[in-house]
Amino acid sequence: MKLIKCRQPATCDTCKGEINKGDLYRKRTKSVGSPRKETVEYSDGYPSYVKHGFTYAIKLCEGCANEA
Repeated sequence: MKLIKCRQPATCDTCKGEINKGDLYRKRTKSVGSPRKETVEYSDGYPSYVKHGFTYAIKLCEGCANEA
């Protein structure tokens, strides 16, 4: 588990505590659905790509990062 020094003030996504500038935090990614799955649908001869999920990053304070 690698902790990163925070450049801007932020909030912890688990405990909603403050992460001040210069504090250490952990960055994790969460995914909803299946972000790597794509399908191609054709409507009127034009292809459209459909993604079945997405990924987003969250920040954890040093205390929550040690518990996880």
